[in-house]
Order: sequence, then C-alpha cells, then structure tokens
Amino acid sequence: MFIFSNKPQTDNGKQTARKTAEIKNPLFPTKVRILISATVIVSFMAAIFLTGWDVFTITKSQISNYAVRLSGARGKITKGKEVKRPLPPVHPLRFFPREIESYTLFGPQKVPGEGDYAAEAVLKPEEEEFAAVEPISVYIRITYYGSNDIAQKAIDRDLIVRGISDRVNIEIGDAPTNAGYTKDQGMLLVEWVKSGYVVEVSANYEQAVPMKKTGTLEKHVVKVGNMIRSAMVLE
Repeated sequence: MFIFSNKPQTDNGKQTARKTAEIKNPLFPTKVRILISATVIVSFMAAIFLTGWDVFTITKSQISNYAVRLSGARGKITKGKEVKRPLPPVHPLRFFPREIESYTLFGPQKVPGEGDYAAEAVLKPEEEEFAAVEPISVYIRITYYGSNDIAQKAIDRDLIVRGISDRVNIEIGDAPTNAGYTKDQGMLLVEWVKSGYVVEVSANYEQAVPMKKTGTLEKHVVKVGNMIRSAMVLE
C-alpha cells in the first residue's frame, strides 16, 4: 500500500532563490565584490599619486601651487592701501609662445587673484639627461605694474622676500636684469623690466641640489628668457 503526502520533502522556494543568486554572482558574494571594487579604486588613486602631475593636464591651481613650491614665498605687490593700476596695453598671456622647443609647456594661464595683470606658466625640459639625472622645472611669470619705476621696486622687494642672496650677472638680450641664486643654490631667479611689465624666469632643481654645479639652471634661464623676450612685442 502506498501513502501519498501533500507536504513537500524539501524547501524548493529557498533552494531556487539561492540557486538564482549563485547564477547571478557565480564567483563572488556582494561583500567580496564591494571589497574588490574599493581595492581597485585605491590602487588607481595611488598610481596617479606616484606617477606625478604629468599624467593628466594640470589644472590652474596646480600650476600656481607648483610654482610657489618651487620658487618660494612671494610677497604682495603693495602694502597697506591697494594702488589701482591701469590695465595693461597688451595682456600678459599674449607674450607666451604656444610652444617652446625642447620643453613641455603647462599653461599659460592668468595668475589666480591677479586678474588681467599677470600670467604664468611652467616648463619641463624634454632632454632625457635632465629628466633622469637632474629634474628641472622652469617658471615664467609676466606682471604689469603700470610704470618702470613701480615695476623695479617690485623686483627689489621680490628678491628680498624670496631670499635671493647670491647675485649674478645674467644677460637676456640687451635688457639689464636682476638675477641671483637662493642660499642653497637650488633656484636661479632672473627678473627684468620692460615697458611697465616685470618678466620673471626662474629655474629650479625639483629634487636634491647636486653637489657639482654645471651651469644647468643658467642654461635654462637664458634659453627661456630669450624666447620670452623675443615674444614680447608691444604694438
């Protein structure tokens, strides 16, 4: 005699749901997948940090922050009551070449907080010997002050604020320049006045200052300075 029962022998509903979940996620449960995703994101961000700012096009704030880190602190243009300057006859941005041979150009851009009065850019040499052995960066800034007298006073103050103690004679074309090294010889700064503008070109060692100096910073400052000087055509 056979007895048939209406009670199911197994919980087919739960088993079906479990099998469906296993089919959707055959290898990893939800928690494991979240952990893997987080690990991938962290690894990606670490790769960006380790490879440096050359990976992507750097932003405006990065150019200025990078320049400040390399070139040292810079004082304000004026003390006390702000002196209103006339607008520049030619915007400083127009004096920057679109590209400079043998260099990677970042920028140019308006200097944050300076409106239409100043522009800046960062250059990195493309020569392999400099990139591998002596990483160098060159910073360019052109600022309009309205008159040669005010511009020269700004240079005099800037050299003091930024600790330029070892003065040297650097020729950029026929323009008289104000030039010197920082105390550790890690930066060479050259500035000159042209028609109310101050032109600054500074070269910096990105890493430790080499024991044996070979005129590397001066080479870059003179080369870039002459390019900017040639591009500064006042209409």
